[in-house]
Amino acid sequence: MTACGSGSVIKGNAAQICEQWQPILPSRKDVLTDDTAKQIAGNNAANQTWCGSKPPVKIAKATP
Repeated sequence: MTACGSGSVIKGNAAQICEQWQPILPSRKDVLTDDTAKQIAGNNAANQTWCGSKPPVKIAKATP
């Protein structure tokens, strides 16, 4: 299994991968573009689907 677009290799079974894969939780002080917010939301949705994590916060849409 490889990480999407990073070129790095992730080794282990699903349980081992999920043990290390944490949701991305931006601070309210972070400034995000819409594209970055979409990437974070996609990462967290995949993490929830595959690993069962449930991030405690919603990602707000970035403002210009």
